[in-house]
Amino acid sequence: MTNNKPVIELEVYRITNVDFTVYDTIEELKELNLSSGEISASIAVDAESENARLQLSTVVIDEDNLRTIKVELTGYFVINEKTEAKKHLSINGTAILFPYLRSFVSILSSLDNSDAIILPTINTHGFVEAENPQDGE
Repeated sequence: MTNNKPVIELEVYRITNVDFTVYDTIEELKELNLSSGEISASIAVDAESENARLQLSTVVIDEDNLRTIKVELTGYFVINEKTEAKKHLSINGTAILFPYLRSFVSILSSLDNSDAIILPTINTHGFVEAENPQDGE
């Protein structure tokens, strides 16, 4: 790369889906059979332009307070270096977006009661192969 621009730049992010549910009993919650805390990523790179989209989503199960939070956050990026764009998005893009996802879960859960849910930090190098990579969107 010959210029001083970063490899990718976040233009904007949006919270694209939220499902906050409180249950009456632990049995109702366990019947859902959900996995908690996994972060999934989906990447779409537009080969014709310098734009890309990265979606992060997670499901958080709080058995102590009988609630679940499902969140999907989408970031729209400018790609300044097309070489290994998906790799840069999966590692750097996730590192850029995850704090927003983490903060949103914490704020939303704290509005329900005083027990805020705080997601642990993650190692974004584990996202080299995003779960659902797609081209051309």
